[in-house]
Order: sequence, then structure tokens, then C-alpha cells
Amino acid sequence: MLVLMIMVCCLALPRDCTGGKCTCDPTYKLPQYHITGLDGGAHDVNAVFNWQGVWHVMHQRNGGWGHLVSTDFVKWSRLPNAIDGGSWDGSLTILDGKPVILFDCTSIQNCLPKRVESESDIIGVGDPPIIGVAWPVNNSDPNLTSWVKDSHNPAYFDGSPAKYSGPSNVWKNGNKYQMEMILGGATALYESTDPQLHNWSIVNPTFYPKRGGGGGIFFPLPKCVSGTANYTHMMQEDFYGDGTPWFVLGTFDFPTSKFTPGMSPIPLDVSSDMRYTEVWVGGGRMIHMGWVAGNKCLSIPRQVTYDAKLVQLLSVPVDEISALRGEVLGSHRATTIAAGDSLSVFSTGKTSLTFDIEVDIALPSKAPVSVKISAMATGPDPAKNQTQYLLLLNITTPDASTGLREVTAVHCALPSCQWDGARDRYRFMLPDTEKSLLVRLLGDRTIIETFIASGRAVMTSKVPVDVNIASAFVLSSSQSAVTVNKVSAWNMGCGWA
Repeated sequence: MLVLMIMVCCLALPRDCTGGKCTCDPTYKLPQYHITGLDGGAHDVNAVFNWQGVWHVMHQRNGGWGHLVSTDFVKWSRLPNAIDGGSWDGSLTILDGKPVILFDCTSIQNCLPKRVESESDIIGVGDPPIIGVAWPVNNSDPNLTSWVKDSHNPAYFDGSPAKYSGPSNVWKNGNKYQMEMILGGATALYESTDPQLHNWSIVNPTFYPKRGGGGGIFFPLPKCVSGTANYTHMMQEDFYGDGTPWFVLGTFDFPTSKFTPGMSPIPLDVSSDMRYTEVWVGGGRMIHMGWVAGNKCLSIPRQVTYDAKLVQLLSVPVDEISALRGEVLGSHRATTIAAGDSLSVFSTGKTSLTFDIEVDIALPSKAPVSVKISAMATGPDPAKNQTQYLLLLNITTPDASTGLREVTAVHCALPSCQWDGARDRYRFMLPDTEKSLLVRLLGDRTIIETFIASGRAVMTSKVPVDVNIASAFVLSSSQSAVTVNKVSAWNMGCGWA
């Protein structure tokens, strides 16, 4: 059993971004290296992309699309909202060499470029069948600072039923533009020959017979890290009905525009706290980010690859995040922990602690392993210690016929820490050729993101803001000893430029 204990201190409310910049005030109550919406909130991620060497993220905020930029995925600056007023789900595509946004309008007035008087009276809510197009004012600006809604809005969808929403990214199929979009309980395929993307026809109302998630995602599978690709594309499915990032893999046939799903949905993040995500493909990378529901922040950028042998999507923090590592909080090498004993990773009384922890666990060839990682915290009353985060890993011995181990991962966080919930449990297979298992935890005051076995399981947990991180421990299971090849922990720096 392996247990890791952690505490966070958060005090006053954070200051909002001023002059396009945010600060990492010592009294910050929200995450310091995750993107936050601060007073405007942070909701669905609608766009992640690179333009002329600058990374962009757009997310729902204040009834519009918040816009942030970074040159390194580490330091972010907030720009004016890309879209304002009654703009919700949608997507951004770099199409024919220029970026374009398709977005849900909550009214025809909110689709038009000119702001109207008393706009607050017409913003509305929900997803009526009104889709708009928006373009950057200056394509030569790497930051794409200013955007304008097309004067020909809203877009027209010939042959479409009365209800549709959530336009996906757009792709080229010969001389036609295609996209998929939510159509009631199914996902429909739409097609256009209009380079301004204002005139569309419905091609297949049951392109996928279940509901796609949020703004819709349909992309070629990322680079294979193992095996030969047995599918060609991935589509986000609203697997639990609430936008959690599960994807169905299948084959897309360009001549017939038919998508054939090949298996049940698989996750990029198994947590109910992670919602509506966006991915981007370019420069040999697939980048994924999502909204941590209820915590006013987005996940860190993650790089996605595909293991065709195990038929799994793998998601790990982008390499650039490691640049935020600062002070070493604790380090251990080649340590065997006897049953019932514990190993202290670090102990600190610092407030507002953020951290990056890597635990490399040895996997003996003929024995199961049970590991427990636990984050401990004190709340407003220091006399009352409380378990802040729990991760339980059970790893079987290799199967003689398949050479695979089964790994069961269970996680939870306060205030509801239930071990028996299906949403908190995930199983995956691990080849016996892998002799160790790496667990990485990135904590940032109100959020802990956990990556297991090179991203085969990813778990995101939101945690209360009125707690203090004090110490971290690694404990062996009560059944047998556990060998830890290496444990390292770092404090993390500020993520605002």
C-alpha cells in the first residue's frame, strides 16, 4: 500500500486579470498554474490551437468565449473575449490556411456583429438552432486579438430538423467541407461547398446514433505508440450524458462519408469532475484540455497518443509543464517499504502550496501489487485532520496466456469520498514487459490531476479551497512490501505571464 498525504492553504479571493494579465498573489484562492476564469468563471473549452507559434485557448466565460495565449504552454496571458454575448458551444478550425469559429448563438441578435442596446435582455440560455460564424480581424496577428461575427449570420442548414446545436471542427473531404453536430439524441453529418461556411446541408442525420459531446470533436487518431492503427478516427461521445470526455473509435470512409464505430467509448479522463473538452491536431501533436466542473479552472494541457495494441488513448501532461518545477520538496531512491510502514515524501508548513509528484513503483514478475496514495489536509479547524484525496491501485500478476496485468484504479476526493461508485473506478491492461508503474500527481490548490502508467488512466479531482497542505507520505500495503524505485516532489511556479 502506498499513501501520499498532501495539504493546501487558500485565503482571500483572487484578483481578476488587469490589463490582460493575471497575478499569482500569495493569497490566491484559485489555482496558480491552471487557467482560471476568475470572476468570469471557466466552463467548456471550445478551442485549443496553435497559430504562428502562439498557443491559444478559448473557453466559455461570461456568456462568451474567453481567450488566452501562451508561447510555451506554461505562462498564460488573457486577451479580450474572442466572442461576446450569448455564445456557447462551438469549435475553431484552421481551414484553408485561416482560423474560423462556428458557435451556438442563443438568439439571432447575438449572432450579428453589431452589439445591440439592452443586449442583456436577449442573451438567453440553452442551445436554440442558431449557428454563427466568426473570423479574426487580422490573420497576421499571432495573438488573433480581435474577432468579428460574420455579417451574414446566422448560418443556414438546409434539410435540417428544427433542433441542432454544438458544431464540431470542420474538415475537408474533396471539395466539400464537413462537420458533425448534435441532433437531438444523435450526431448528424453536415456538408457545405461554401468557403464562408454559411450554407450547409444535412448529409446523414444518424452519422453516429448517439449524442456527441458539447461542441463536437471528430479527429483522425493521433500517432500510434504501439501496434498498427486498427481505426482511423475518434469522436467524442457524451458517454454519461454530461459531457465527460469519452471517445468512440472507428473508421471514417471518405468516399461514402460514413463513420463505422468499432468499439465502446474509451476515456481521456475517467473523472466526473472533468467536462466538455477540446482537442487539437497539428505539428505532429494532439493536444487535449478540459473544464474542471465547479472549480473555475481548466485542466493543464495534455498530449494524446494512441496505443493500438491495447486499444487505448494515452494522455499525459505536455512536456512544457515541467518548466514550472521549482524547489525540490522531497526525493527518495530505491526504497522498499515494509507492510504497514510509511515513507514521508515531504513535510512543509508552507501555505498555498502547489506540487508535482512522481512515484515510480516496481512491478515484481510473480506477485500482485497494492498501492495507496493519500493526500491529507487540515481544514479551517487545524485540530480536525481530514483525508483530502485517495488513490488506490491494485495490480494483478501477469496472465500466463496474454502476458497482461489488470490494473484497477479508484480515486475520490472530499467531501464525497465513496469507493464503490462506478464513476470512480477504472480498469485497464498493462503489458508484463513493463517492470514499473509511474504515477504523477499535479496539485494546484483546488485541483489534483493524476496520470497513471503513461496516461493509460487519468483522474481529475476538485478539492475544497479552505484546506492547508502540510505533508505527503507513501505507505506500503498491509499485505506485502512495496518497492519504490524513485519518488520526487517539486513545488510549482506561477502560470501567468
